[in-house]
Amino acid sequence: MKIDLKSVSLQEVLFEDETFAISYPPRVVFLIESIKRIGIINPPILRPSPRGLQIVSGRGRLEAARELKIEKVTCNVLPYETGDTFCLDLVIEENLTSRGLNLVEKALVVRKYHTYLTDERIIKEVLPRLGFAPHYHHFEVLKAIASLGDMAWNFLIENRLNPKVAVKLAGLDKVNQKKFLEILSKLKLSSSRQRLFWEMLEDLSRKKAQSFKQIIEEISVTSLLNEERLSPHQKTEKLFKQLAKELMPVYSAREAKIKKISSRLHELGAKIKFTPFLEKDSMCLEINFKSAEEIEKKWPKIREIIGEEF
Repeated sequence: MKIDLKSVSLQEVLFEDETFAISYPPRVVFLIESIKRIGIINPPILRPSPRGLQIVSGRGRLEAARELKIEKVTCNVLPYETGDTFCLDLVIEENLTSRGLNLVEKALVVRKYHTYLTDERIIKEVLPRLGFAPHYHHFEVLKAIASLGDMAWNFLIENRLNPKVAVKLAGLDKVNQKKFLEILSKLKLSSSRQRLFWEMLEDLSRKKAQSFKQIIEEISVTSLLNEERLSPHQKTEKLFKQLAKELMPVYSAREAKIKKISSRLHELGAKIKFTPFLEKDSMCLEINFKSAEEIEKKWPKIREIIGEEF
């Protein structure tokens, strides 16, 4: 294959054509200062088409050059007949061997190949190149992530969205996706808390036959998040307590009872430990003592308190 190194006018470049675009987020912002200082080091790769020159690789470099009012850029120009899958292979290999691809970009790669290859070929040939075992599960995960929009993608890149939750999020319509992500944008929930938040909303959705958006609005989550006197941690705890109360009134009452018992045990150097919102059925009784005599003295009273309350 003959590749020509040419000086190309940016007016010939089809910037609106994103057939081979996989970079996310767009890299133009990061490249402007570099190109301003030393120019474009690696020539972008283009392919002729009936309408002009398609960008195969180096979109960020070309967009940065356009921002800097550079009129011509030296580029590698592929033959007109170069196939789409070869162009995709080329842009992916260039990225994998230079900066690597983030999770969102890998998902976009799978979506691009889906236009040309069967599911089986993508699983067998593409997934291993992206660092995944050739399993259908990984294919479905990446497809789901690719279906999400900018807000979710940015959260994934910033490690603010659990990938497993992101996959489930893809099953919601855009309105409910946005409502869920708005909560995450205001509360820094850990991966496990995100998963619990999702599960509680999902359970409430089934119980009440309502959408996530309806549930969030019904329990006044937005007004809770706007309470300036509360810290993010306090808002999180209040939100989960409200969800638990809506979802499991019996468990909420039980949690209150356990806290009452623990309070009575405190003067004896004992307490009951349990997971928030009773995520696990098991609890732990913790007793502080210095000698066998002390525990023998404390134990009858501890047992009495527990017996009275339970």
